[in-house]
Amino acid sequence: MDRDQRGTSRTDFGEGKTMTPTDFKRLQDLIDNYSCQSIKDILVELLENGLLKMDSCCKNSSAHINYDGYKLLMQKYIDADVPEDLLRNLFQDFLSSSWNFLGKDNVESKELPLTAKHLSKSTAKRESLTEFIRRVQDISKIVSPSKISSEGDEVDYSFGEEDAEVISIKELICCLSLLEAGNPEDKLEFVFKIYDADGNGFLDSKELEHIVDQMTTLANHLEWDVNALKPILQRMIVSMDTDADGRVSLSEWKHAGLTTVPLLALLGMGTSNEGCHKFVMKHFKRPTYCNRCRRLLFGLRKQGLCCIYCKYVVHEQCAELEILHGCIATYCARDSTSQVQEINRHHWVEGNFTNKCSQCNKSITNLTGLSGQRCRWCQRTVHDSCQPAVSIECDFGELRCHMLQPFSLCSPNPNCALDLQIRPSQGVCPLLVLINQKSGGKQGSKLMRVFQYLLNPRQVFDLGHGGPGPGLKFFKEVDNFRILCCGGDGTVGWLLEEMDKMGFSKSPPVAILPLGTGNDLARCLGWGGGYGKEDLKEILKLIENSIIVRMDRWHLDITMLPNGSINDDDDNNNNDKIPNNMMNNYFSIGVDASIALRFHNMREKHPEKFSSRARNKLWYFEFGTAETLRSTFKNLQDNIEIECDDVPLDIVSGMTLECIAIMNISSIYGGSDLWGSDGQRKQDVLITRFSELSDSSDILKDFDLARVEQDLGDGKLEVVGLESCIHLAQVKSGMQRGKRLCQCSKVTIRTKQKFPMQIDGEPWIQEPCEIVIRHHNQSSMLMSPVHPRG
Repeated sequence: MDRDQRGTSRTDFGEGKTMTPTDFKRLQDLIDNYSCQSIKDILVELLENGLLKMDSCCKNSSAHINYDGYKLLMQKYIDADVPEDLLRNLFQDFLSSSWNFLGKDNVESKELPLTAKHLSKSTAKRESLTEFIRRVQDISKIVSPSKISSEGDEVDYSFGEEDAEVISIKELICCLSLLEAGNPEDKLEFVFKIYDADGNGFLDSKELEHIVDQMTTLANHLEWDVNALKPILQRMIVSMDTDADGRVSLSEWKHAGLTTVPLLALLGMGTSNEGCHKFVMKHFKRPTYCNRCRRLLFGLRKQGLCCIYCKYVVHEQCAELEILHGCIATYCARDSTSQVQEINRHHWVEGNFTNKCSQCNKSITNLTGLSGQRCRWCQRTVHDSCQPAVSIECDFGELRCHMLQPFSLCSPNPNCALDLQIRPSQGVCPLLVLINQKSGGKQGSKLMRVFQYLLNPRQVFDLGHGGPGPGLKFFKEVDNFRILCCGGDGTVGWLLEEMDKMGFSKSPPVAILPLGTGNDLARCLGWGGGYGKEDLKEILKLIENSIIVRMDRWHLDITMLPNGSINDDDDNNNNDKIPNNMMNNYFSIGVDASIALRFHNMREKHPEKFSSRARNKLWYFEFGTAETLRSTFKNLQDNIEIECDDVPLDIVSGMTLECIAIMNISSIYGGSDLWGSDGQRKQDVLITRFSELSDSSDILKDFDLARVEQDLGDGKLEVVGLESCIHLAQVKSGMQRGKRLCQCSKVTIRTKQKFPMQIDGEPWIQEPCEIVIRHHNQSSMLMSPVHPRG
């Protein structure tokens, strides 16, 4: 980067690298995990706030954006620091011929900027989609970043127009809109309005050609076979002009897009109609055959489309409209005996399986073509010749107890699936599966597809679409059901809070499939420290035999206190919003919360540096080493006061502490046993020392905490202290335990200065305050019947 005479930054890309499929996957992961708003809303926000400005240029130029404006837009859209190499590669990719279909016109130097004053929120109204599109694609505009000074005046931060590298903003917006979540109809409409340059409500042949090129390039980055896709899209373009007037209207465009199967897969969506396949593009690791033309799928990249509901496989060129139908029926359209009998049968899918036949116990091979059949519901696999011997009625297999069977779902309106009623059959305890796809890298999205195949897709919900509410409302009238929460401890807390709001008369028990970083609650309940690609069928069998336990939940009342000295730590000198006032696992104050806060801030700023549990542990080690050298919270006990059951706790005499933790469960810091449930190392256990001012001190005086066991449902909290970062490291390695201070039913903490704190692993900075932790309620949890998996 260098500076020109005007003080603006300019990047010389030259012959830089372009996007590889790996880079594109990194981009898609960042969008899936961190982007919270649509690209349209982000761009409007930047324009209204004056962070982007429009410069008037020659009438023949197209809408372009320079590198600084592009970088600002991407970082605001993804809501995290995007790696510089990824930003440069994507920008270079748009500079290359792969995306640059519209070309770049010469730009004159004449400027007429729209300043922040013109775009201020006080005077600017929120634009409609049509107004926004017309404004963005105004042919006489270039978009570049602007900065606003503290006085509100605009600071010129634009490139010199003569030598600035710019890319088409239409191509960028279209690409990002296709990658983000949403329904296909909205995506198709957005793309249509982006390319409707004159705003007349029609696309001409040149505009349609640009769209086909854009989607083909996107598919190429996603490792599709573009040689097969492009003719399909071209045929779609030809067929959509139903009135042969040489133009395509919005309704014609949307109808054609929603009936073109590969395009729906490219948009990441499927049709919502009952009995229709939902296809995704897939790379097959072993020989696989098309279920329509029966020919082999071949290629080094993604070879064909696979239905995530029933595993029906087709070539891209074989994915015509008629094959959309023929997938499973997920509910009973009408409450009649004939409909129930029809929907209660096996749903056979031919070929591409290598299991043994459940009838003759001989192997099924697919080396020379499609062979064998598998029932999508009961997962029974048989030879073609053995299939007639199988009973017509399906028993729904080993997972029957969890399955929301289609005949147990009925709709009063045969043409509408929005008002389904659940009536579980006898002996069935249906499982509501809630998945946080942003947890565990891309594990969440993979689990989503697997559970939709193993169970009824209607009992599997993505928490990214409305949170736990839609799934809980769907099952609320069911008397006997269980919940599987796939995510971290924060996801479990989110679910339990939503259940409190909905007021269940009987709290359904919750099992956990751990996808987070620490997963302390999952460890405590025996579900392990992280999902390691175990067989989900086996996990579902464990849930069937799991044990219901009651878990205490605690409420935090935080009251600000006046005065108090301020800890001017250079990294933690800001007061944050309290992340939560409900505690399920633990609350802590001091050095461990400071390390967690540094880790949290670094991960928010540089998410690409936290791609695995091993790397996360290295970061914790680095931050812990820094805290050891600084000893920021030495003599913590001098700046806080603690009361246990309204009795002052003496933490000043004879000890030095850097951390105090209030625990509800036996696991903390990703599996550490801070309390020490085995009762060993009695020399490290303290006898509680209460003030003689309390009349109740005689009751608890000389009480030996070494004999106290920890229980997540006993209505008690455990108060534990840590002497230093070295003590914390010894606890994490299993060499030591924490200093037992007290066990009680209520804890009051008063702080005299600003401290880092954390609730269930969510850290923040807190000004001097009084914190009261009281019992809130109990939730039903499911404990694994076997030894923890990790």
